Amino acid sequence: RSLALLELGMDYMRSGLLDRAEGLFKQLIDLDVHTTMASKQLLSIYQQEKDWDNAIVYARRLETISGEGFDPIIAQYYCELTSENLYEGNAKQAKENLRKALNMDPRCVRASILEAELLQTQSKYKSALKAYKRIEKQDAEYISEVIDPILACYRNLGQMQEAHQYLQDILHKYGGISCLLSLTELIIEEQG
Repeated sequence: RSLALLELGMDYMRSGLLDRAEGLFKQLIDLDVHTTMASKQLLSIYQQEKDWDNAIVYARRLETISGEGFDPIIAQYYCELTSENLYEGNAKQAKENLRKALNMDPRCVRASILEAELLQTQSKYKSALKAYKRIEKQDAEYISEVIDPILACYRNLGQMQEAHQYLQDILHKYGGISCLLSLTELIIEEQG
């Protein structure tokens, strides 16, 4: 019977009847059979429905059942919640979700970018710079994505000499055409 429920749930998933599939997978979990497969399918449903709170619950459940690490994935769910909070104008809850994301995965670049953007909109440019610069330690490949906002923070702080030095350091360490172009534009702006 439990195998039939699992197969029926999978059929509902393929047919796009997510609410019916969800009910069957929850029933399997209540029966304590096929819990790993049912939890994976529920996680998939909640991802499709963008129900991040439930996705976090089932990712944690899968972590316990399977022994796999889901921390980076859960951090991304918290980032999704943060994006929703920011869209709704709830900066306090956004900060809380960012804190949870970085606790789950300290190397989460997306969380650092979201935090820096939030701080930048609040005119907290020094703190925003700190969050942007954290990205270098998390994954240096993403630095090129945040050079413009970093320069905007320096510009708002009136610290263009520091910006110039920062770009030279980044160019020396990692290279990259976007860094070179930004440095070139800065030199043109400063020196003509």
